[in-house]
Amino acid sequence: MNRRQLQAASELARKRAVELGEAGDTAAVPELIALCRHAGPTVRRAAASALGKEKIIQGYAIRPDFYLPRHDVYIEYWGMDTSDYKIGMLLKQKLYQQEGKKLISLYPADLPVLDAKLKTELSL
Repeated sequence: MNRRQLQAASELARKRAVELGEAGDTAAVPELIALCRHAGPTVRRAAASALGKEKIIQGYAIRPDFYLPRHDVYIEYWGMDTSDYKIGMLLKQKLYQQEGKKLISLYPADLPVLDAKLKTELSL
């Protein structure tokens, strides 16, 4: 392959890594791991980023809004008010609880007192 073909192939692989990461499907993990070994650094970064976004809990790919590894705490901001959103919210909260994961749930009403809320929840 010439240089232009290599660049085009790398760009396709990078786009694939991003696509897999956005899909949130646990079946994509083996392909993302393979992309982490790609010769192109942008492909490796995209694949690693996609893998880092996924937290697998009981077979579900969970993407928390924030994860604080030092505290092993997940933070979710529940900012919508539709039926489907609330169903997903309850499912995620149940999964975190069943797995014994520390979850801080934030709602729009928490925004004015966010610093105090986080300090209390994190026991700082």
